[in-house]
Amino acid sequence: QGRQNSMNVGSSRPYTSGSIRTSGKQKVIVCYNCKGEGHMSKQCTKPKRKRDEQWFKDKVLLVQAQANGQVLQEEELEFLAYPGIAETSSTHSTVLQDDLILSVIEQLKTQLVNYTKINQDNKNVNEILTAELERYKNQERILKEQNNVDKASVSLANL
Repeated sequence: QGRQNSMNVGSSRPYTSGSIRTSGKQKVIVCYNCKGEGHMSKQCTKPKRKRDEQWFKDKVLLVQAQANGQVLQEEELEFLAYPGIAETSSTHSTVLQDDLILSVIEQLKTQLVNYTKINQDNKNVNEILTAELERYKNQERILKEQNNVDKASVSLANL
């Protein structure tokens, strides 16, 4: 039976599990373009990878990993950034691209909700601090008036 490849999200070095007889996991660099082992897409001599189902799955996984704050390798960042790959006109690819866009939109909506909550909390704190500042200003005004009255009383007493 052939090898089975698994992709570790956030890593350009998926592990390759061999047959049962081999011990441990072997780290192998896999090209995003041709899925060949031992080289990166920069060194690949084969034609650019088509935007098929697997391409979109890889892209979605990398976008999600990046959105979750995972640090991506140089090869993965290139894969996300490089749009010059041959287009396919299949409906399936369009659906996968739409899924990718919807996933990004959902992540942005979640971030918007979180930032809106933070903004509202900041507004509430600002209102509380503004009211407290107003109380201190009133207290300062009252103390100044009291001080003026005390000075006037002392002046009158000295006459």
